[in-house]
Amino acid sequence: MRRLLVIAAVLGLLAVVPAASPRSEAAQKARLVLADLDPVEVRGYGFRRLERVKLTLLAGTSVRTRSLRADRTGRFVARFDVVHVDRCSQGVGVVAVGAKGSAAAIASKAPRPDCPPPLVPPDG
Repeated sequence: MRRLLVIAAVLGLLAVVPAASPRSEAAQKARLVLADLDPVEVRGYGFRRLERVKLTLLAGTSVRTRSLRADRTGRFVARFDVVHVDRCSQGVGVVAVGAKGSAAAIASKAPRPDCPPPLVPPDG
């Protein structure tokens, strides 16, 4: 259920992310990668050169924001040290919006196959 809420929140944020114009090639290529979950590390690629980027992280019930600047190649790495994610039970979503029009979002997939099934409380 929590994962569905995170995915719904990410999709809601995507609805307000400004659409890239057809001539804005850099904005169309912007993408995010979840490099690590403990702590959460996000890598951004394809943003505009030296663009100011605002990141919004949704992990379980936590919402964190961070602002940073992409480097000269349009890349950045952001760590959220205070957010630790249980890869088996929490969904993660990140939205990045650049001041020059670049935008990207990513949401974690379903739990990995090696995660145990959730415990069902006994009937009482």
